[in-house]
Amino acid sequence: MFQSQRPAQANRARVGSGPMVFIANYGTFQSPQSLTVFSNCEQVRLTQNGKVIATQGPDAGFHLPHAPFTFQVGDFSPTRSMLFGNPTALSGLTEPAGELLAEGIIAGKVVATHTIHSPGVPTQIQLRLDHCEMEPVANGADWIRVYAHICDARGTTHPFGDDLVTFFVEGEGSIIGDETIFANPVRAEAGIATALVRTTRVAGTVKVRAAAPGLNGAGIQFQSRSDSTPALA
Repeated sequence: MFQSQRPAQANRARVGSGPMVFIANYGTFQSPQSLTVFSNCEQVRLTQNGKVIATQGPDAGFHLPHAPFTFQVGDFSPTRSMLFGNPTALSGLTEPAGELLAEGIIAGKVVATHTIHSPGVPTQIQLRLDHCEMEPVANGADWIRVYAHICDARGTTHPFGDDLVTFFVEGEGSIIGDETIFANPVRAEAGIATALVRTTRVAGTVKVRAAAPGLNGAGIQFQSRSDSTPALA
């Protein structure tokens, strides 16, 4: 919502600006069919399972630079039941995944898109790095976030996932915190568990692994660069 208030015209630095669109819905059997989309575009076109629901402007009555968009959509599953979350059901990859596509439109052209899929049975962990597009510095203090997503076989994050995830680090890095402050292992919230990984004072490779009972684990790695900051006298 906050991001949608930024200018749609990208500035030269491309920081804090530019067109965006975001579907604020998980697409599960419990999700509301009155669906909110946040965008700073003139119009949003919403498509559900290949069928266009509507193309419309922002909602009226908001005193914001860019008001939200509200759409009415159909069921996310044929039965609106938890069968999609039952590992003994046909689930897996045999049932079609519900899909929502939002397209942000300015001056008649699509300038931003966001797609979500209805989640299936959790089967695996997928790791993603959040380094803010900056290479970590090997100074013993720099750190980045590593997200462990609880995913189905298609790679869709399962929003009900609350698995206890344990992180392991090898190479020139370490986890900030431990079990005494519930930092590692850490319980996933809305399907995501987060670890803070700190660099050492030696530049090199940092390898991160994550595991949880009943799920296929995952690994990822990144590089830290030498600290070029001049030492204080």
